[in-house]
This record gives sequence, C-alpha cells and structure tokens, in this order.
Amino acid sequence: MGRGIAAPLWLAVVVALATAARGDGAQPAGNVAPDPWSRDRAMIENLAREISQDGIMAVAPHAAELEAALAGAKQSIALADSRNIYLASGATDTLAQMALAMSKGKSATAVPDPYALIAMDLGVYYDEVKRPEDALRVLDLGLALASDLSDMRTPLTIERGAALMGLKRWDEVVANEDAGLKLAVIEIPAKATLYRGRGYALTELNRLDEAEDAYKESLNLEPGNELATHELAYIHGLKLGAPRAPGGLKPLAPPAEGRQPQETPAPSTDRPDRTL
Repeated sequence: MGRGIAAPLWLAVVVALATAARGDGAQPAGNVAPDPWSRDRAMIENLAREISQDGIMAVAPHAAELEAALAGAKQSIALADSRNIYLASGATDTLAQMALAMSKGKSATAVPDPYALIAMDLGVYYDEVKRPEDALRVLDLGLALASDLSDMRTPLTIERGAALMGLKRWDEVVANEDAGLKLAVIEIPAKATLYRGRGYALTELNRLDEAEDAYKESLNLEPGNELATHELAYIHGLKLGAPRAPGGLKPLAPPAEGRQPQETPAPSTDRPDRTL
C-alpha cells in the first residue's frame, strides 16, 4: 500500500497582464516580424491551451522550440530593455518595474514575461518524464531570469524541489524549500507545499523531529491536508521502529478542466509517494 496520498494539485498560478498603455513600440506594425517576447508569449499561450486539453505531455512535440526560446531569453530581455519595455510576471512585478522606471524619469511599458512560463512548462514536463537533471537546468534558468518580485519565483522553486527529489538530493531539497519560504511573493498554499517538501526531505535524511515540525507547520496553514497527515503517521511509525519505505514521485495528475491559457502547469513537488 502507498505511504502517502498526494494532495490536490496546486493550481491557478496566473500571470497578470500589464495595464500600462502599449506604446513605445511594444509590437511592430505592418509586415515587421513580431518582437521575440511577443512571439514567445503567443507560443506559450497556445501551448497552455494544448496542456489544458491533453495534459503536460502536450509539451513533448514543442520541447525543442521551447528550449530555443529559453536559450534566447537573455537577448530578448536586453532588446526589450533597450526599447524601455519591461517583461514582468504578475501585478506586483509590473508595478515594481514601472515604479523603477518612473524613478529614473523614463517612460516605460510593461508586458507579460513568457520566459519563466516556458521554464515552468519544460520543468514540469521533464520531471514528469523522469528527466530531473533537465528539469533542474531549465528551472534554474527560469529563476535566474525572473525578478525578485515575479509571481513565477514560487512555482519555479516548488517545481525545482520536485527535480531535486527525483535526484534524491535531499540536503538540496531542504535548502530549496527554505529559500522558497523566504520569497517575497508567496501565498499560503505554496507555503504549505514547501513545508511538506521540507518534511519529506528531512524524513529521508532521518531528521525525524525536524520533519515532524515541518509537517505540523504545513497543517497549521492547511488543516486536514491528507498528505501531511499520512506522513506524520509514517514518521511516528519510524520512531517506533517500523521499516522504511522506498521514496518516489507519483505521476502528475491531468490538469483541471477550465485552466486558463495564462496559467502554468501545477508544480509537482506535492507528489511524493513511498510504496511499501
């Protein structure tokens, strides 16, 4: 029987569209080729619709194209910056970018950033097909590109924990979850997820008291969470001398119906399972 039952997927990671006027050449007119960030945004929105219908495996035929877009992200961001265009993820990031521009006496436009979303799609896909090294690589790229106030930092960090779990790098999982808990933009469900990831890794490290504390913290945030409850029971059994169960990750569940095109795949850290 399974040691733990995964909680419902953590959904609704939405990138807010900028409300600023789209002057300053945000999108070339006529027959001029689209700006790279506009082209890449359209690609990721189309992919989101495919994921909502077919699940995360819809990424497979687009992986090379997504990798190419991510590889060119730095150049795309630099080009946007040269035109006083800021790529932002979420309302907080957008307001911060615009305030910074105003403090410098600039007239600037904020547009949605596609690159953290691309990293997220690839990261979830690679974790799902058991390629955690590739997941870690693209997620680290996404985190390096995202601002400190980006709404994407939290889901990228959570998915990064899943990649590290897949590699069984438990000390790094703990460090990753701790970093996630210190992020400026974090909501209660994400915080609870990070505590559960922390507890799982600490259990693997046989730091059972700390693991127990982490799961209890998660239950303070999300009372009755089934995964945390099962893991606490497992830890209690270990303390009484019960044998350990092998660890692993459950497959990603199908996406919820009605997912909007601007949403990302759910971070997969809350899928740990140990089969007895």
